[in-house]
Amino acid sequence: MDPQLSWVGPEPRGIASTITPTAGGTYTLVEEGNVENWEVYCPAEEKRVCSPYSDDGFAMYEFAFKDLKFRLPFSNLAAGVFGWLHLAPSQLHQNSLAFIRAFEILYEHGVQVTRRVAQFPLKWTRRHFDGSTDSYLTKDETLSKDERVGLDKLKKFVDSFKPTRYVTKAGAQALDSKGRPRFCQPARKDS
Repeated sequence: MDPQLSWVGPEPRGIASTITPTAGGTYTLVEEGNVENWEVYCPAEEKRVCSPYSDDGFAMYEFAFKDLKFRLPFSNLAAGVFGWLHLAPSQLHQNSLAFIRAFEILYEHGVQVTRRVAQFPLKWTRRHFDGSTDSYLTKDETLSKDERVGLDKLKKFVDSFKPTRYVTKAGAQALDSKGRPRFCQPARKDS
């Protein structure tokens, strides 16, 4: 428990990383093509996802590279999100990483960053939490015409989500207190 990380919640500080070996050991496909600009290491037993690593190193969940297919260097969009939020990549919840990746696949046609530029923190920082919520919001009236079109596409996509059925561990439809089937409605608010 590093005292410099006392601002970090107990879960990331207290739970050791679990290394899940894949068929060939640690998953190492982190960049496109046959280039080798990045090295993959398993963290030492005493390290946590929020621990600082070397100056050029950072912790990252295997899930991001193996399942979401993120590749290094991160795209301008991903690096921009990490930088804007003042977060190390592993500091974002994995669902948020999945959203960034889905957005890249659906809408981004940008060029990947090919030079070494610190656009976001490589280690966990408190800076994100020191800012107000308003500093991360964008008002509709400040969007360009193209941004409004993209936002409308994204809203239409989210509106197309179907409610999810709740099921029991046995796979049967879960019921509410009145015996009606339970559903999780997709939540979206226009603001």
